Amino acid sequence: MKMKFPGLFMALASSILLSTASFAQESIKGNIETWCNVTCPSEISDSKQFEVQVDLKGIASATKVQANLMYIKSDGKFGGMLKVGKAFDAPAGDSTHKFSYKFAAKADAGEGIIAVFLSPDGSWDKKTKSGNGPKMKIILSPAAKVLEEKKAPESVTFKKSWLCFVSSGDDNKKYVEGDDWEVKIDYYLDPSEDWGGTQINLWCLGPWIDCPDNKYTMKRGHERYSGLGGKTKIAPGKGSYTYKMKMPKAMERNSLLLIAFFVGADGQNWPWQVRSNGPWFIRKDGFFELGSDKAGNLFKYGEAIQLKAVLKNADNSDKTMSYRIYNTKGAVEDEGKVQFKAEKSGQAVDIKPNIKSKGTFLLEAEVEGWEKRSVSFAVIPDVLKITGGRETQFGFTVHDGTREEAVKIGAMLGFTSCRYFFGWRNVQPARDVWNLEERDKNIDILNKYGIKPWLCIVQPPVWVMNAPAQDVGYFPFPFDEEGWRGAVKELSTRYKGKIIGFEWLNEIIPGKICVNPVEDYMKFCRIGNEVSKSVDPSMKSLLAGGLWPQDFRQNLFRAGIGQYIDVLPVHYSNGSAIREIKNDLAANGLENKVKIWDDETAWGISSWKKPPVEDLTDWRQSNWVLTNFTDELVNGTEKIIYFGGAPSPTGDWYYIYDDCTPRPSAAALAVYTSKMFNAKPLGAFMLGESGLFHLFERDGKALLVSSSYQDGGEDIDIICGGTSLSMTDWQGNESSVMVKERSAKLALRPLRCYVEGGELDVLKRYIVPVVHGELPAAGRGKSMVESTQISYIPQMSVLKGTPAKLYVTIMNLYDFDLKGKIEVESKTGLSKKPELVFSVEKGKEKLLDIDLAFSADVKPGAFEMELKTSFEKESLPPVSKPFKVTVLSPDSVGNLLKNSGFEEKGGTEGSAADWSGSGKNGRRVDSQKAVPGLGDFVYEFSNTNGKYETIYQGRNVEPGSSYLYSAWINAQGIPAGSNINQVLTDGAKKDLHDVRVFKSAAKTNGWQLILMKYNADPMLASSAFAPVVNGNGKVSFDNIRLSAYDGSEYAAECVKTDKAPSIDGKLDEWKKSSPIPLIGENQLVKLKPDYKWEVKNLCGAAYLNWDKDKLYLSVEARDNVHSVPSAGEKAEESDGLTIAFQPAFRTPGSDFKAFSYYVSAAVPGGGSGKYTLYRPEKQSGGFKAGHLARDSSVYQLEIKHAEGTTIYEIAIPWSETGIVPVFGTKFGMSIQLNDNDGYGREAFMEWGGGLRPAWAPDHFGVVTITE
Repeated sequence: MKMKFPGLFMALASSILLSTASFAQESIKGNIETWCNVTCPSEISDSKQFEVQVDLKGIASATKVQANLMYIKSDGKFGGMLKVGKAFDAPAGDSTHKFSYKFAAKADAGEGIIAVFLSPDGSWDKKTKSGNGPKMKIILSPAAKVLEEKKAPESVTFKKSWLCFVSSGDDNKKYVEGDDWEVKIDYYLDPSEDWGGTQINLWCLGPWIDCPDNKYTMKRGHERYSGLGGKTKIAPGKGSYTYKMKMPKAMERNSLLLIAFFVGADGQNWPWQVRSNGPWFIRKDGFFELGSDKAGNLFKYGEAIQLKAVLKNADNSDKTMSYRIYNTKGAVEDEGKVQFKAEKSGQAVDIKPNIKSKGTFLLEAEVEGWEKRSVSFAVIPDVLKITGGRETQFGFTVHDGTREEAVKIGAMLGFTSCRYFFGWRNVQPARDVWNLEERDKNIDILNKYGIKPWLCIVQPPVWVMNAPAQDVGYFPFPFDEEGWRGAVKELSTRYKGKIIGFEWLNEIIPGKICVNPVEDYMKFCRIGNEVSKSVDPSMKSLLAGGLWPQDFRQNLFRAGIGQYIDVLPVHYSNGSAIREIKNDLAANGLENKVKIWDDETAWGISSWKKPPVEDLTDWRQSNWVLTNFTDELVNGTEKIIYFGGAPSPTGDWYYIYDDCTPRPSAAALAVYTSKMFNAKPLGAFMLGESGLFHLFERDGKALLVSSSYQDGGEDIDIICGGTSLSMTDWQGNESSVMVKERSAKLALRPLRCYVEGGELDVLKRYIVPVVHGELPAAGRGKSMVESTQISYIPQMSVLKGTPAKLYVTIMNLYDFDLKGKIEVESKTGLSKKPELVFSVEKGKEKLLDIDLAFSADVKPGAFEMELKTSFEKESLPPVSKPFKVTVLSPDSVGNLLKNSGFEEKGGTEGSAADWSGSGKNGRRVDSQKAVPGLGDFVYEFSNTNGKYETIYQGRNVEPGSSYLYSAWINAQGIPAGSNINQVLTDGAKKDLHDVRVFKSAAKTNGWQLILMKYNADPMLASSAFAPVVNGNGKVSFDNIRLSAYDGSEYAAECVKTDKAPSIDGKLDEWKKSSPIPLIGENQLVKLKPDYKWEVKNLCGAAYLNWDKDKLYLSVEARDNVHSVPSAGEKAEESDGLTIAFQPAFRTPGSDFKAFSYYVSAAVPGGGSGKYTLYRPEKQSGGFKAGHLARDSSVYQLEIKHAEGTTIYEIAIPWSETGIVPVFGTKFGMSIQLNDNDGYGREAFMEWGGGLRPAWAPDHFGVVTITE
């Protein structure tokens, strides 16, 4: 069950712990700053109700006040919530409010405290003020003291016993309130875990509001039913218990969530639970229910629409039913009256409306003296006829208990695959106990309608966990390997041919229970993949889909997880995220092995308490499909799974209500799948002010998905050919647009539409020229506040005063040679108008580069430009494509964060210059030089006691641009993470929290590099970068970086030196302000599985300096065993370095210029050289290959090893690199630190990509030459 006040507990915990105790005999008072006074008893007890008075002072405007009772454990640690206080309306100025509390006993409770907050809507997330009253001593009642004496013995693990839902009712029966209903639970209570009496407790919770709309629903949480569930005493051993209940009083819409758990003799819940969905039920009273004979009230185009009112409690009277039907514009589509005699219950009164349009509708019907009711229905395309039952790219989501009608609806909407959340704990509660009958039925129903699921494994049973018993959420866990192997074998064998495969957990982050989350999760996937494929080689293996920190995903790929998966699923994605994922896959040589799916995506908005007509006209959920799905397809996503499919009483993410009737998104999905079936994505382009077009080819014809982000939309001229265009709206309604002289004017709005009828060749020319540059990340729209704004306007940057080139690829998409001219136009910035002619053979592509000459007096800033492409062929009109060039000032080059290594002290004890902070447990401390690359100081947090503490630095960055944000971290009990705080131009806050930025495991094996690509919001006004921690233990930060993203997750600076460092095996003359990390286990690649890594065995840091003549590179490496058996071509097998350079980094088509060096202390032989410096022939970049330091050499090289440390120093003439040594120049570089302990090369540390598993220079790290 999700908390009612997410975030409240963590945020209040430390402030509660730090509150000052001040006890009086009877009552005590405490001030919260100047705005609040809290009066409360000095002592409270679980046996008595008590009252607290909250006096507010000088409140600026009317708001709500809430005061919750929290507690501190007897050991001084934060306990949590004891009682939620009622929210009161508080007027502006002064006011007094009284709160009453009666709380349940907590055996570990020591002190209570009142946590007060003000919020305009009563939600914690929107609080304007908060604080805590004085502490109150908790006096345990005799009953509570008895519970204290009945604490669980230390020998109890809570892992020997089990329970599971065998039956929770008939999923396909329509229950009525008052009907008998049974829930059967099987259990086993191990005698060793029963220490004085054990109970099973069953909670039966009502509809869950997941996505409050802040208008009709303000908070996430469950609605409640009364009189259900409860506790029952059980005896040790194996048994079964059936709860016999009656369906409760129905709400307007209904659902049941069942949660069962053991309760110990101390009254405490065991640390894990099992869940199941209960059956659907409806009201008993009332006079009629509306519906039809069609599944989901879904009518196909051309079918007669016949609805009906089924009578209840008929009184044999003559009645008239008045009805009105609304469409998605809120307009009345039809209205009328039906006269009937109410003869008996179950009698059907037919309603035959005159519906001329398509899409979703709302029927409102009223019988005077009875009641008014409403129901939705939809007119949709016959998707199954269009697809012929063939597989589509789309699927939906189910859980246990999904009704057959909902599955049939999914098939009617065009879904042919399904993500099945598979609760493992309920399925295999013990190693030798299986509970699969209900799952068998579910999978058979899915297969019956042509839908093939995969099983997303969630909720692992406690018996399989090599960790304390707990509910595992979104993180990996150490596990019993044989138990996991047996589980996968059983499920694979049982469902062979019925399922697609498995997804190994969901939305995981490193978490706190794994010492090495990468290693544990790798093992989990390896075993799952091997066992499932041994049963059925066609089984697909899916990585856990989700929103993990990018760094965690990269660590997994670096460790080799790609060999165990077939699919990388993302969630809630768009084209920019897919491009990023593709880049990650390519960097690891997986672009042709691992497919990209989005297996959880939708837009959630609650319909609870919302007027039905208002939900009917809300198109945001549907526009998510037309926008994000489409952008993903164009960028390479192969399968998209809608996060919905089950009936929902609260709407939220789902496209059908609890009675399986449609929301507007159901019709939108049917239209979308019918249009996109067999459609081949070609590309995207922009027209007008902000018109977005995605182009597809379907059956040889053009299909556009189009919209504009302008407030109110815009009319856009498009040269399309043909004689007329057909525009289809989100609900399937068509209109025509005339084409005059090959051009049409499209009235586009933020709500997307389909445009067909244009000539494919004419439209393809819009995507023929491709301007190379970074496409901006998707951001928040202007008028669609919560929706996604996507741009295909490339951005590039150039340092003021340096040469600039624009790279353009001409893709000939035709069956004839293509000739023409490109030219660049800009109103400001350029000193001349560049142009270039081209000729490209049919079916080929050609890279062009064109000089951009900026005026000498140009000021730094962003310049909007256009690439104009004209063609010799008269049938292809010219094309203009916008792009943006940002001229950078020198101070924007390199690391944008000041004092990134905390070497400069701040104005107060323990602070660091340029950094602000919150909390008392962080300070600047001696680094102890634990690993190479650390300066004299690091910033350390320790024992924050449940409070989030942070340091932060504000930096203005370019809206819509991308940046690389990274840090060195060492977590010893506290996960290291970071938030990015964003304020948008309209004043709204859009913070990214640690799971969206980066977050480490609670304990790392020493120092690690952690990083993420930050996409600044297009509407960004200001931002701050805030390392954040919470927990007990220690965590240290150093070398925090923020730099412009240049296509690599690795960035460093090459620092100018006034005096060339001596190449003598010492580093005292080197500038070390930009260390390149080779420091941690997450940069380690093991070549031998049994390799045991520790800091002394392999770690290091590299430094780059330069002057006008040479590039200087040094590495300080820890290496306890120095072994150099091989030189020459096999030098990589020795302790040493592999260094690779790409002199024309990020220049398209220049990979042939990249080269590498092998560096080691092995004597090259055959000459006077002492050390090996070798350039392999296959990676020579056109330079001399072979030994470069065997005889007299233009290079200088020194290697010294002593006391477990090796120093490498190299001076490389710029003439040997092809790099132009001027301020702002960027070049590619990757480096490996190899380890051979006398048994062959066993592992290496790496910075940058592209060295393995395949040579890929475009994935090298990026180095910027700075002053």
